[in-house]
Amino acid sequence: MIPLEEPAKTEELFLLSYLRAKYASIDMQYTYIVAAQHINQSTYQLINTLFRLGLEKKHLSLIGKCYSTDPALYDTMREEGIDVSSFSLAFSSHESFDAQYQKYIKAFVTERWRKIRKKGLHKIVILDEGNFLIREMSNRGPADPRFIGIEHTSCGMLDIQSSRLSFPVINVARSYAKLHYEAPLVAHYATRALFDQLDALSITPQKCLLIGRGYLGESVAQNLQDLFPVSIFDQKQDRHFLKKKAFLSCLKESDLVLGCTGSRSLSAKEMILAKKGAVFASLSISDREFDSLYFRQPHPPLSSCHEAVFFHDRWLLNAGFPWNFTQKFEENDREEFQLTRALTLLGVIIAVGYYGRTQIVELPLDEQAILVKKWQKIFPNIVQEA
Repeated sequence: MIPLEEPAKTEELFLLSYLRAKYASIDMQYTYIVAAQHINQSTYQLINTLFRLGLEKKHLSLIGKCYSTDPALYDTMREEGIDVSSFSLAFSSHESFDAQYQKYIKAFVTERWRKIRKKGLHKIVILDEGNFLIREMSNRGPADPRFIGIEHTSCGMLDIQSSRLSFPVINVARSYAKLHYEAPLVAHYATRALFDQLDALSITPQKCLLIGRGYLGESVAQNLQDLFPVSIFDQKQDRHFLKKKAFLSCLKESDLVLGCTGSRSLSAKEMILAKKGAVFASLSISDREFDSLYFRQPHPPLSSCHEAVFFHDRWLLNAGFPWNFTQKFEENDREEFQLTRALTLLGVIIAVGYYGRTQIVELPLDEQAILVKKWQKIFPNIVQEA
């Protein structure tokens, strides 16, 4: 997708406004939303749309992640009386983020458990990115029919599908609209962010190894293939572009290694096989794609989770966190991404009225199609790449 121009920002994102008007009769007065989300402008706009739909401010609790939390917006939300966890900014460079975040989620839920489960609430909706919050809520006790989750990431959905949860989950992560329209858009802007960071380090790649040929990895490869040779490797046998025998040879020759698998793609030993001066960059959630601790621990504690780390003559961009989440928060969260926020709002609307037994609930295709059509009308110059 190549956005050639963008309209001026509005007070409420258009697609959110459309859904709010369409579902104006929904009753959210007795709904509680517990959310693990990026703390950025589009999340803030989503929250305000939920308030307009009748969600009470006292019935919202939010936790973010250090690499995607805008500190200024965090302060603004706290000043407005929104319950935003202080763990949203927490980061220790000498511990894996998943280990840290699991502790933060546990403490976040523990502090609010009585409030969340109080009598009189009809629905408790859990918005998640990575299945940390959904899993913690599910493990808290016996099934509660008021609970329902919404998952935004593919790796989170994969974990959910192999888990036994005590409540249903709405699948935003693998929805048609998110996979086919968001992934190319993310890849487009991620490519810009990648070269901004490489330029800052005065690095010009000549050969790239990309690990993970999902929707996002494929879109990234399309953005890079005209710039330098890109070899693609995927662990799944039926999706190999690069055969296993050639993988190590390619790793040793590549000066840019990109991880798009959502899980660990290279160990520390494998990373050191890459040529000197090589750059490792992740487009997955958390810092799990590479052995980020191996790079960070020899250094004094980092002051920011956005620092490029140099160790053993090799670079780890953004401390191992997804390279498209930089400290340029306005550039990270562009108005074109409102399609994803609209899918989230649609998920919430469905969740409030859902009392079925299906464990994985899909977003209606007809509703997705309407949102995509309206989104394309707002951004007529967005081109969907083949």
